[in-house]
Amino acid sequence: MAPNLPVLIAQHQTHSKEAWNKLLHPSAAILVDKESLDRINRTSVELQDGSGYMAALDVYHQLHCLISHRDGCVDTFTKTTTIPRRKIWANTLVSPVTIDFMQANFFKDHCLDGLRQYVMCNADLSINTFDWIPNYPKPWPNFEVVHKCANWESIEEWVLANSFNGFDPNLIRHPDYHPELPSPFNYTVSGNSP
Repeated sequence: MAPNLPVLIAQHQTHSKEAWNKLLHPSAAILVDKESLDRINRTSVELQDGSGYMAALDVYHQLHCLISHRDGCVDTFTKTTTIPRRKIWANTLVSPVTIDFMQANFFKDHCLDGLRQYVMCNADLSINTFDWIPNYPKPWPNFEVVHKCANWESIEEWVLANSFNGFDPNLIRHPDYHPELPSPFNYTVSGNSP
């Protein structure tokens, strides 16, 4: 797990934005040598003193994008929000769900923190290089980064072949709770889709 930074999931606290921005603090440009650029078949902006080339680790670009998304999500939920009917598994539809403001923010904060942990635990150390572009006086980042990726299609095939309806009370039932009690999040299964 990434470092436990609970302040990051407390979106509506004043110090939360500072904590998120602190993640980007060490994201300054890094110095790489010509051999490092040759290994990835790239060029970058050469430093004036000849000591090397400008670069940055892509993990900070990813965190920046995540933080930007987070900041864009602020105040998108009102007092109540209805999540539309949606397909969650191959053959299961979840009916529209109305959640209150606190639940909505819990889900949003929980998901964003999970993404933050993933990015930090799987830090992409791909190199971002920089170029000179016309009519702009500063180095411009080149985000054409080659990433090592998983075969998404094979993952998806495996998941579909090994999935089941997690809302089916015949498959999932807590031994200590009564099945007639409502879900704390008001989820209801509306049946199977073709």
